[in-house]
Parts: sequence; C-alpha cells; structure tokens
Amino acid sequence: MKSLVGLSEIAGQFDGFILDLWGLIHDGVTAYPGVVETFEALQASEIKTILLSNAPRRSHLLVDGMTNMGIKRDLYGDVFSSGEATWQELKSRKDPFFAGLGQRAYHIGPERDVSVLEETGIERLSDLREADFVLNTGPVELDHSLEMYQPILEEAFARKLPMSLYSPEFTLKPV
Repeated sequence: MKSLVGLSEIAGQFDGFILDLWGLIHDGVTAYPGVVETFEALQASEIKTILLSNAPRRSHLLVDGMTNMGIKRDLYGDVFSSGEATWQELKSRKDPFFAGLGQRAYHIGPERDVSVLEETGIERLSDLREADFVLNTGPVELDHSLEMYQPILEEAFARKLPMSLYSPEFTLKPV
C-alpha cells in the first residue's frame, strides 16, 4: 500500500474519485484545510467526484452542511448517504424487509436524523407500545452509552419489533 500526501500525487491516473465525507472532507463542523482548493483542482482537471457518507441523514442535509462550511455545491458531484439509501427504501418499499415494517416508527436517535422519514408517510411515535418498528439512527448524544437505551431495546425485543440500525454500537440481543 502506498501512502499519499494528497490526491495530486495520483489525480492524473483517474477519471474520478469516490470520497468519504467525515474525516476526509470535514470533521463534522469545519472543512479541512485545502479541501476547497483540492475540489477546484479536480474540477479544473475534469476529474469527477462522488461523495459518500454513513450519516443517517438525507444527502441534501449533508450538502447544506458543506455549504455552511464554505464548500460550494458546484465544486463536487453527487452526494450519497446511508440515510438517503434508507429513505429511498422506506419510500419505495421494494425490499421485503422495508415492505414489512409498517407505517409507525419509534425513533432512537437525534432530531437531526429524522429526515429519513420525510415524505415516506411513516408516522413518528413517542410511544414504543404503538410502533410497528424501531428506527435506530444512533445515540441521541455522542456520550450516551448502550445501557441508557437498554430498557427501550428490551421492550422492542419483547414485542418482536423489527429494527432498522445505523449504528454498530447498538445491537438488539436477548437479555
């Protein structure tokens, strides 16, 4: 494996790049130094970019975030997130797992992640007992532990509710 100082070392060898957002383009709050200049150079060389993220939010929110960080939308190509993939499945219901979820969701996760439910017709409930499934986008706060969610997870397990997971920290196991 070759270690690179930057994309300029290999840019001429490729027609495009698929780049991860978090940790490569920004830290969640601020764009890393040189990112805008790198996108400008790639664009000037007609090298396409696609940005990927495991964020459990819709892609348009990631674009908004990058714009707020000073990364103009016209500097990069398509953006795709795990939240966007889930939204597409919740909306289309083509996959058998998603088709069987029902129309009432209990959400575990921060408010910023509820965009995966927009325009799906799925009702977000505050009472787990009324839910058809659990949408788990991760902890509400980054310092939360699994133990804080154990009662909810145990109740969901007891009710045999399907769960859509985004976060590897949360797995539903029998107690």
